[in-house]
Amino acid sequence: MKLAFLFLAMILFSNTLKAQVYVSTTGSDITGDGTVDRPYRTIVYAVNASLAGNTIFISPGTYFQISEVYINKALTLVKNGTSAVVIDAVNRNGPEVGKYIIGIASTSNVVIDGITLKNCIGNGAKAIYVVGSGSDVTIKNCTITNIGWVSNNLSILPPNSGTIANATRVEGSSASPLQNIFISNNDISNCATGWGEAVTITGNVDTFTIQNNVVHEIANIGIVAAGNYPTGAPVASNQSRNGIIRNNEVYNCMSGIATSAGIYIDGAINITVERNKVYGNAAGISVGAEVTIPVNASPVAGHIIRNNLIYENSIAGIFIGSANAANSILNCTFSNNTCYGNVTAAAINGITNINGSPVGDVANGSSGDVLLFNSSNATFQNNIIWPLTGRKAIVGMADRIVTNFITDYNIYFRNDNTPLYFFAAGHVFNGITGQQTYNNIADFNIATGLDSHSLFGMPGFTNTALYNFIPTTGALVIDKGNPVYSSVNSGFTDFADNQRLYNGIRIDVGAYEYQGGSFGSVTYTFTGNGNWNVPSNWSSNMIPPAVLTPGSQILVDPVSGGECILNISQTIMPGSSVTVIVNKKLKILGRLTMQ
Repeated sequence: MKLAFLFLAMILFSNTLKAQVYVSTTGSDITGDGTVDRPYRTIVYAVNASLAGNTIFISPGTYFQISEVYINKALTLVKNGTSAVVIDAVNRNGPEVGKYIIGIASTSNVVIDGITLKNCIGNGAKAIYVVGSGSDVTIKNCTITNIGWVSNNLSILPPNSGTIANATRVEGSSASPLQNIFISNNDISNCATGWGEAVTITGNVDTFTIQNNVVHEIANIGIVAAGNYPTGAPVASNQSRNGIIRNNEVYNCMSGIATSAGIYIDGAINITVERNKVYGNAAGISVGAEVTIPVNASPVAGHIIRNNLIYENSIAGIFIGSANAANSILNCTFSNNTCYGNVTAAAINGITNINGSPVGDVANGSSGDVLLFNSSNATFQNNIIWPLTGRKAIVGMADRIVTNFITDYNIYFRNDNTPLYFFAAGHVFNGITGQQTYNNIADFNIATGLDSHSLFGMPGFTNTALYNFIPTTGALVIDKGNPVYSSVNSGFTDFADNQRLYNGIRIDVGAYEYQGGSFGSVTYTFTGNGNWNVPSNWSSNMIPPAVLTPGSQILVDPVSGGECILNISQTIMPGSSVTVIVNKKLKILGRLTMQ
């Protein structure tokens, strides 16, 4: 019995050791066994030798890659220590096409953490390529640089539309989706992506998060969620969907091919873009659909663009709608964004021409902070639009159709008398056809009935020279948003992750919620049946903020026979209260914290 126990203990100890595999530039693939004392020499060998579920600890140093790292099992690759771990593909820059540094194929539970990947050059080049199906793939804390069809050159034009590179590409290419993709805290720069993008989500990808990344010096689009491009996935599921693009800083992304955005939603479904800082690109944020939507594909719809800072982009701040005449985007919301000083006509990354025209001519041709293309049922509210001198706030592009566009509770300002609104010849805006010019909010309201609660005036930023767009005390933007607060449209928190409805009265306009002043008294009444976080269950669609401010109260009064289900976290601060009406039911599945 004692011998059997000892044998079993040795097996368990051996498996524990094997779960941790070590790699070092001083190790050996011949005499090493992957232990901390006898590490392997190359990452490729370590991956091939590892079992599913292993963690590979990579010691600091530069690993000059000869062959690609191919992962088809659950693995974690992590930096071991504080100094840089670099995978350098410079020795592989030969004639091969479609090269990548790390490939993750149809597998789940893979983590790439804290690694620098660089110098992968050639048509189809990628630093990290996630393809096929699977779930729970995480790419975090990595530095990715000089991945491109050409090395260290952001201004040269690629020869044709088949010239594509990506820093990171997630491509759902099968009938089963890629799910739960997490790309976080990476620095991605200096990538000549041709017709590609720095961070690409495309095809059959369902649920993803791209957050806290810095993406800059890119020769095309910074971040894209795409759909309907050839991937191998069935047409009915060939659209990335249900994703979040949050808290990223994206700048200096510009192409000589076409007007490229810092963040682009292109043919995808139900994407939330929030709390991003997007500046110095050709365009800030664009929501459209380039590829003609196939018959069996879902409509391009359901995007929420909220609480973003969008400033000093070269051609425009926001694109709304498809430039493809055959397509239209549906049911999208643009709320609480701050747009300042866009349409600078600046050359970026050495790009002086876009599609053969000087950058200045392209900027002058549109000359609008917000450009409207084909869309239906878009809502544009609680935004700040402050164009540069000579630029317009909203421009309807020629030969495009916009239907059921709703705009209200915005604040506009400018330093000259340039018209705020302009609709080009051939544009159809809510049934109004032909070229139209409206100098101010009043003229636009008379003609369209829109922007009836919008205001013109200096918003009250702290310091525009330092790009500090936080409202000052007494700022015009305070409590001027839509009085029917929607956490879906405007979020629970603002750009700085501070609470919306801070004073409990009314949401502010723009990306920031003013955090000064005294609290107001607001009553939030649950009158429906079901989950707490459903706006229609609350009187006037007003869901209480996650942290209920002093002086405010929550009344739980569901319909007869119904119940209120607290399915999220709710904090009740001192001086505020929650009351359940007699004989009514409150079920707590989330967390109720009484401070």
